Amino acid sequence: IIPSNKYDLLTSDPRYQKRYNLVSKPTLNVVYIGINCRQKPLDDVRVRKALTMAVDINTVVTSITKRGSIPAKGILPPGIAGFDPEFQGYGYNTVRARKLLAEAGYPDGNGIPPLEIWTVSKAESVQKELSAYREYMADIGIRIVPKVADSWKHFIKLINEKRVPLYYAAWYADYPDPDNFLYVLCHSKSRTNRMGYENLEVDHLLETARQEVNYMKRIETYRMVQKRVMKDAPLIAQHVNSFNYLFQPWVKGIEVSYLGAAYIPFRKIWIDYREVAK
Repeated sequence: IIPSNKYDLLTSDPRYQKRYNLVSKPTLNVVYIGINCRQKPLDDVRVRKALTMAVDINTVVTSITKRGSIPAKGILPPGIAGFDPEFQGYGYNTVRARKLLAEAGYPDGNGIPPLEIWTVSKAESVQKELSAYREYMADIGIRIVPKVADSWKHFIKLINEKRVPLYYAAWYADYPDPDNFLYVLCHSKSRTNRMGYENLEVDHLLETARQEVNYMKRIETYRMVQKRVMKDAPLIAQHVNSFNYLFQPWVKGIEVSYLGAAYIPFRKIWIDYREVAK
């Protein structure tokens, strides 16, 4: 496994490129900023949209996150049924963000208290990402305060009870189906809908998709759900993490799916002893 602080070195230094085989592939996950839709002023969709448009996600991911990660446009990652390559999300637009805040009654962010954004990660890259969010949000008049939970138990309690305005989290697929992202994160009755997001139309579509036997109709329904959810802006989709491993050149037959390391078919891997001896 490549340590996060070594990825740039290993991908740029020709010595490593000659000695090892690098396998890098986006997996089925999404890293996102959850927005508490029940807490004022975030219960106003215009404020949530403003937060989403205030951050240059592409710059954050390519200059800070790195490690082969790709910017996310929505909840569904590439490689899963229902992913729409044409879906572009919101994009970076501070002019529109400021206009939305003014329409919501918060011109230049006036009247919005400091918003805490919680994480459990102490990783340097995550802290830099949150610092970038703080700077971007300040540009539209919103103060962001990064917070680190003492433990995973503490963090989960905070977001399960919806006690924090913003939180940094990731979701990895348990199985390769869009239901495992959209229903799990966005249905109003889901225990892992920690954003407090509720939309009866979305609930109905998700329940309909679970019963649909026509594959193409089912996938089209999930595409509709993602667009509808993102229209309500209950989260900021940030990036999709990649599987990054180095293998010795004599390890052959490696197949990596979108589900990552846990699903490598080891029965297909073999060792070329002629290369080991070199």
